[in-house]
Amino acid sequence: MKFFLTVVAAFLIVACNPTSNKFSRAEYAQRAKTEMIGKSQAEVLSCMGPPANAVERGDQSIWSYASGGDRQTAVRLNPYAETYTATAITQVRSCIVNVEFKSGVVKKLNYIGRTGGLVTEGEQCAFAVSNCL
Repeated sequence: MKFFLTVVAAFLIVACNPTSNKFSRAEYAQRAKTEMIGKSQAEVLSCMGPPANAVERGDQSIWSYASGGDRQTAVRLNPYAETYTATAITQVRSCIVNVEFKSGVVKKLNYIGRTGGLVTEGEQCAFAVSNCL
């Protein structure tokens, strides 16, 4: 039981660390979905740089940007075994930011991929959009 409480305490210390900007990055990503609406292609190009991929169809276009690339490792404890055993699971989180334009103006932002955690959804997307806010 002591081991389990020690692991939980260590997790809480790491999760509440103020140098961990996951919450603020998630907020930036959420704000970008509304604050970037109406920006011109030139404005997006100046704050996000050239897209990794662009698709044009008539007066509509979609620019795609790769963002993030964080690794998240979780430890799963098995308290029912005779001795405590732990299994480490690592997930790579990243985001593809799709900026949708109509007539040269941003109409919508979409985020694709494992963009963050349950509470920090979109945090990996913030790396691409934060200069635009």
